[in-house]
Amino acid sequence: MTSSSAWLNARRSAETCTDRGISYTQGLAQSIRDWLDANPSPRHGARGTDPERKIVGNQKGGVGKTAISAGIGEAYAEAGKRVLVVDFDPQGHLSEQLGVPQIEPNHDSLVSHMCGEGRGDLRDLVLEIDDPRYEKRLHVLPACFDGFLLDAKIAVVATQKRGFQKEAALELALRPLEADYDVIIVDCPPSLGIAMDAALYVSVPATGRSRITAVHDVSGMPATRDPPLSEGGAILLP
Repeated sequence: MTSSSAWLNARRSAETCTDRGISYTQGLAQSIRDWLDANPSPRHGARGTDPERKIVGNQKGGVGKTAISAGIGEAYAEAGKRVLVVDFDPQGHLSEQLGVPQIEPNHDSLVSHMCGEGRGDLRDLVLEIDDPRYEKRLHVLPACFDGFLLDAKIAVVATQKRGFQKEAALELALRPLEADYDVIIVDCPPSLGIAMDAALYVSVPATGRSRITAVHDVSGMPATRDPPLSEGGAILLP
């Protein structure tokens, strides 16, 4: 009965697509997505409000990703937000700037959790930045040297585990930490490979309607779309 009712409601909503200026297929898909969001699977349980997710990336280095990631995190922490900054770049510039050591090879790390090989709680790897300005609200997940092989490791896991989604690996690894923070910022490696795909997937809001909600051009040139930074999403540097 529930599935029949959901389908009828979806069709009624989708039939208004002409008024909304979208195709019938898009309208039907959006209606079903809305119903699924409102009626989550009991296996997954209820989730609280998602934190703002900010992804800072570019395909090359030296464009200011680390400085922007650190600056945004510090500003939010000073403003009273609980912030997690993720050093997703194995070069570890963000970890170095914040004064925390990188995780040595073959130790439990974000990479091992992304590959389904985590040996403990990811929370145990998170370090607090000891600075009175942030009042214990600024935390960092350090870089790991194993990240240099991330694309290869993820590709291998994808061939060995049926149903493994490469692009969702980072989002799933970070999910247990989300309830602890108001903002999660990911400083990406200079890449256009699997690592960047996984990072961009993190910027998908809970509704799943848009993968990139903000594209900010910090060079001063007009951006295609420039909503307030508080909306979250991906920050792609020119």
